Amino acid sequence: MNNGNPMIRQRPPALGRRRVVAPIPAITCSLLACGWLALPSTSEARTTTLTGEAALTQAYDSNVYHTQADHLAEWTTGLAPRFTLTTKGSDDTVALSYAPNFVHNHRRDEVQAEQRLSVSADKALAARWKLTFSDQFSHADKSAPEVVAGSSRAMNFQRLDPGARAEIVRLLFPELTWTGDPTQMLYVQTLIQTRYTAASSAVQAEVDSLLTSPTAGGTRTRHWTNVARVGTSYEIAKDSLLNVAYVIRQRDTRTDTQADSLSHGPQVNLGYRFNPQWKSRLGLGYEDTNFDTSNDLGRTTASVGFDYQPNQKNQLSTDLDFASNAYDGSGIDQNSEGVRFGWKHDLSERTSVGANLGGNYLLITVDLQPFFDPGHSLSGVP
Repeated sequence: MNNGNPMIRQRPPALGRRRVVAPIPAITCSLLACGWLALPSTSEARTTTLTGEAALTQAYDSNVYHTQADHLAEWTTGLAPRFTLTTKGSDDTVALSYAPNFVHNHRRDEVQAEQRLSVSADKALAARWKLTFSDQFSHADKSAPEVVAGSSRAMNFQRLDPGARAEIVRLLFPELTWTGDPTQMLYVQTLIQTRYTAASSAVQAEVDSLLTSPTAGGTRTRHWTNVARVGTSYEIAKDSLLNVAYVIRQRDTRTDTQADSLSHGPQVNLGYRFNPQWKSRLGLGYEDTNFDTSNDLGRTTASVGFDYQPNQKNQLSTDLDFASNAYDGSGIDQNSEGVRFGWKHDLSERTSVGANLGGNYLLITVDLQPFFDPGHSLSGVP
């Protein structure tokens, strides 16, 4: 029970859980959509190609747990092949891609795997007007994060995988939109014990479960994700494009320890070239996220950017970003603003170097009382 508090996120019993992922044959629908987009409008022959590539990585971490003493090192080896089947007609393109990713941890002698299948299509409706569709499915099967006995909750939080970290932040820090950047990590690690003490016993139990037993199966975390996008693009001038799309994202956690979610919303992007040296970019978007727990989220984004190319080998760019987040029934207002400056220099046709400098400003206005059960004290909580 959460005593009517909308911000205490407890997972209900399995039979009563609110599922937000619709049980539809998504892959079949995607293939049918791409088939429709690829319906030939002329009798010209199609061109079909199959391409393959692979990436092999070797990584070394000298201090896995980022401790001041007793450093623990590990090697990992990664293999990421990719196969793409593309068929092109006179006014359409359809592509099907399979891209698995395997990482072997030599210290733990375990393999983490992620399977990615994507399908995309576009069809020209007129000389400057195009209809587009894409859908990407992925399945992750990863090792459960290690927890060191006797460590503080702050240290064990640092050792969790990104999904488990995000779920704990959702439970104890609802004012945050978790990105995992160093500033947020420091904020959470500093206050996690205070927030844990002030939370209800049910929330404490769920946090302890995530910290000590990240998976229902005991050793692995598994989840499906799906991102579908349908849109249209119109070339308003040379090298100037207007894109309008509707995006649906869904996550289905098969190990039942992290929240399922369904997000959807529109996106509008405009790129306009004023002359050979100057080009501008403008983006607007809104996304509504429904979790199978109670803290649904509305997110509004806006961005503007400019590119300046003084000569053929150099390009300067600047970008401004704004995001506003609102959690249902929480009294939270969170606004973030960011700025980035970039430089790129082409050394040759295939080689370039660049540098980026940026910063972010985050303003959070929060009514703390809804975060906790009425019987808990807020003393010591900023």
